[in-house]
Amino acid sequence: MSIYYSISPATEIDPKSYDIFVLADGTDDRTLEMAKILNQKCADIQTIVLLKYQNNGMTSEIEKLFPLAQILPITVEQSQTTFLRNLLEISDKLSSEKILIDISCIHTPEMFVLLKYLKTSNPKNEVDVAYSTPFEYDFPEEPFTSYCSYYGNLKTTDLLGFGGISDGSAHSRMIVFLGFEGVLASKVTEDIQYEELLLVNNLPSFFPKYKDICVINNYDLLSTHRSKLLYVPANNPFETFNFLNSVFEGESSVCVAPLSTKPVALGVCLYAMTHNTIRVVYPASEQYNHHRTTRVLNTNIYRIPLNSA
Repeated sequence: MSIYYSISPATEIDPKSYDIFVLADGTDDRTLEMAKILNQKCADIQTIVLLKYQNNGMTSEIEKLFPLAQILPITVEQSQTTFLRNLLEISDKLSSEKILIDISCIHTPEMFVLLKYLKTSNPKNEVDVAYSTPFEYDFPEEPFTSYCSYYGNLKTTDLLGFGGISDGSAHSRMIVFLGFEGVLASKVTEDIQYEELLLVNNLPSFFPKYKDICVINNYDLLSTHRSKLLYVPANNPFETFNFLNSVFEGESSVCVAPLSTKPVALGVCLYAMTHNTIRVVYPASEQYNHHRTTRVLNTNIYRIPLNSA
């Protein structure tokens, strides 16, 4: 089964399309980009769910943009179970079908849990997902290898609701969507047992240089595993869905690590929600770098079907 595209610029939205807006805090320029677009469109947002990874006073900025909206802050801790419990506590506030989720600053584990929740515990036919593409990633020192999204130790964890089905033996395939940080891919491939490894880069990437930066930072993994490098677009979750559909080939035990861009991770999430045998893992850290990008290139809206997912 393939999935059809539905991608549109955020600037073309109908302001009457949404009454619930979900986003996360952060210090990136893109943190409030979608919120500002909704404000400029005079959207009638009634409820805002703000995922708080840090105490940066962002609530007051949201209040200025949406003075009539009810703001529901959720403090995000390391426990995915606690996050799900917090969602269940506000389930009545999320009952509307007119919901927009800005995943730009929502971490990958919370994005997976949130979408699975909206599919199962608070069912929706579809949701719209916004993503602001950064103009530039932060490389504080060396321009190719100094990108850093986390601090502290890493622990490979199963994403809640995406544990797959396993008899304890090695997975037939391990599919790793590569990002800028080679240590993340090395971590999951060390911790997970598998028979065949598939490594996936972005083509086209947001900018051509990013594809090469990804290769540089994952050189050790690429050079030690004789795996053909495969490709998916950096900004199209539906292409990622279709890619997984083409390589799945009825395998009964597959493990996927979505370490690439957020739209790619979104595509992995969509596919995993239709195939409960897939295990999705992610290298979680104790602390994250909340400022990772500079300026905004563009913002897109992806219409995500959940009734068939």
